[in-house]
Amino acid sequence: MQFFNQTQIPTVLLFPVVELAGRFVGARTQKTVVLVTQNRKRHTSGTAYNYHTVSSSRLLGEAQQVSKKYITDGGWIHLRFPQFPLIEVPDTVTKRLWYVCLHEWAHIKDLQNGGPKKLAWSRNNKQPWIDRPEEQRATLCVLEIYTKIQMGYLKDPSSILVPFTQYIIQKERETNE
Repeated sequence: MQFFNQTQIPTVLLFPVVELAGRFVGARTQKTVVLVTQNRKRHTSGTAYNYHTVSSSRLLGEAQQVSKKYITDGGWIHLRFPQFPLIEVPDTVTKRLWYVCLHEWAHIKDLQNGGPKKLAWSRNNKQPWIDRPEEQRATLCVLEIYTKIQMGYLKDPSSILVPFTQYIIQKERETNE
């Protein structure tokens, strides 16, 4: 996986969360590009893009004379993390990041399995967000993963999420001082 971290959070803590989410969903993570940025919005969000190639100038937002192209397997993901100080409780932020990662990986899995023809990417579609078939599949996939974790079929991700939450708590304390 090509991982671009443009946040204050160390890649050592962020990368395992994103990678484990991809594995839980069952997507092929090897050739997928993931960009993580921070924004002024106060919640975590994400977008899955249906591009077979993406350039480093697009990912990094810099004008480069020579831009490196990354060939993707189904698309690439842009995750947006809120800036510090956070409004939400750090545990809630971690759970939201985990949910968003699973949800966006579910979209990538759809693209890998059926391509854009399987998805009704709804730019011109007037359906509400929750009624779109690709969103229903992604939501059901996330709910299925939560059920498998509860039943013990999948390993509990808390071993990876707890250090991430602890870092957020520490960073939040530093910001508030």
